[in-house]
Amino acid sequence: MSVKAVAYRQIMHMVQQKEHLLVDWVLYPLTMVVSFGLLVSTLTPDPEAVVYVLSAAILWRVAATFQTSVVIGFMEDVWHETMRQTWAMPLRLRDYVLGNSALGLVSSLFTLCVTLVFAWALFGVVVSDWGLFLGTYAMLCVFGAAVGIMGMVALLLVGEGAQPANWVIMDMMVLASGVFYPLSVLPVPVRFVAHFLPTMYAFLAIRQGDAMLLAIGALMSLCYLVVAWYALKHALRRAKAQGKLVKFH
Repeated sequence: MSVKAVAYRQIMHMVQQKEHLLVDWVLYPLTMVVSFGLLVSTLTPDPEAVVYVLSAAILWRVAATFQTSVVIGFMEDVWHETMRQTWAMPLRLRDYVLGNSALGLVSSLFTLCVTLVFAWALFGVVVSDWGLFLGTYAMLCVFGAAVGIMGMVALLLVGEGAQPANWVIMDMMVLASGVFYPLSVLPVPVRFVAHFLPTMYAFLAIRQGDAMLLAIGALMSLCYLVVAWYALKHALRRAKAQGKLVKFH
């Protein structure tokens, strides 16, 4: 099975769930933009604050979309009990991950475009530095892919009990990434953890307009992606050796 075949399978699964598409790709982004926009507009008359908060919310939503899209294919194999059929085919792990990542790219790009249109139409938000904004988007996609792959690792090592973590992990990371508030308000232990999250450097770069901080976050994201990839290869070999792949129900 090639990358195109894996991507096509995931897209077909997505198209069959039209109601979920409407909620995840339209209604949820609209609700998010309206909620954050009204909240910040009510708290401060500073238009720059509205632009930053909405830009940060949009970028974080994009990262979460990419992460769930990467791991959703694996979880669907669990839900539909097709794990043994999938891995019985001549399927390379690289193609499987890249095919799921292709869905993540489509989903995240659509989410990015929709939320930016909503933010512009409802609150007049316009991105001032497209280079930094798109660079942050790319970095967050890489990090989202790394987190999504680690979600597969958790499923292979722990089993189906690891599924809930894939839905909340990005929302937990937002607390330590300084997305909507300065890190100085966080407890010292959380601030220490924040320095190991590429997302912290990404949103600090957006806030300060510093491309060097974004470069640090990008390098860290690539390192996490490499570690996640080798962890996945190890977890898959172990799962096959222990017969876990045929035990998913």
